[in-house]
Amino acid sequence: MKLNRHIGLGIAALLAAPIVAVGVQAQAADYHFAVIQAVVNPYYATWPQAVKDANADFGTNAEIGSPQDFDQVQQDAVVNSFMAKGIKGMAIQPVDAVAGAETVKRVVAAGVPVIGVAACEELKGTGAIMCINNALGDSAYEATKAVCQAIGGKGNIVHLDGQLADKNTAARVAGVDKALAEMPGCKLLQRITDIDSAEASQNAVSSLLASKGDQVDGIVSGAYNPSVAVAKEFTTRKESRIKAILVDDDKVVLGAVKAGYVLASRVSNPYMLAYLASDGLKYAADGCKWTGDFIVPNNYNTITADKVDTLAADNVAAAKALAKSWAASWSCTK
Repeated sequence: MKLNRHIGLGIAALLAAPIVAVGVQAQAADYHFAVIQAVVNPYYATWPQAVKDANADFGTNAEIGSPQDFDQVQQDAVVNSFMAKGIKGMAIQPVDAVAGAETVKRVVAAGVPVIGVAACEELKGTGAIMCINNALGDSAYEATKAVCQAIGGKGNIVHLDGQLADKNTAARVAGVDKALAEMPGCKLLQRITDIDSAEASQNAVSSLLASKGDQVDGIVSGAYNPSVAVAKEFTTRKESRIKAILVDDDKVVLGAVKAGYVLASRVSNPYMLAYLASDGLKYAADGCKWTGDFIVPNNYNTITADKVDTLAADNVAAAKALAKSWAASWSCTK
């Protein structure tokens, strides 16, 4: 997730209008839902359209809300604002896994159904109906195997990632290590973490290529800033020998993929998160019970050069297909 690409709108704007509403025609009050982000950030750029599409497809009346900063207190203020409006269901990506879980418990205790988005392990036992989660560990595992295969099953791989103390980073580390254990011909040459800023990532990638470039056969990046740094360096150098699989749909990353300097990028589907959450809240409002696993994975897609131009349309199609297929996991009584 590219939460480190922060776009500020100003605290004054937050206080004046903490809720970003998606314009829809008036619909049944029973389907007035809130879909709440963790922060104002480009990661959520597709959420307004996803909620708008869900409103049209499912007859709901959902709105998007967001705290200005990655701050649980600010997010709680947005939650409270929706609660005061008599919201009938809420999808929320907690800012803080622990404090956010307490917020979810409070909302559920007030009789408002909740669907979680991310922080899924922490939301177990909160009373949330389900949690839609990005499959971070699986994505890193699949990316590492693909890189190893691309270099002929033998060579040195470098893993770049975010804060080592972050649970998301830990999940990706586990995925990379699992893949390497299964493919002993590929060795971990170096793991570089705690490079979440653009400057830190650029310095780390430049230093890596300057000092060990001839030893590196493949790169797996699990975070946004390192991915952009690799894409920039590879494009400048016209790199073709080192095989890299990055993450994110940043234009620099996708440009490097399309140009052939980067093998692929692993991209999540934020559109799917908001679209499915809106659909799930409609089921809950209709009295349906979720019978599937608590955690619903939002799988990453591997974007190669031939898929760059169709990425947005493919994400929408995947979300709508899953919405149809998961109907069987809802138990509804007439």
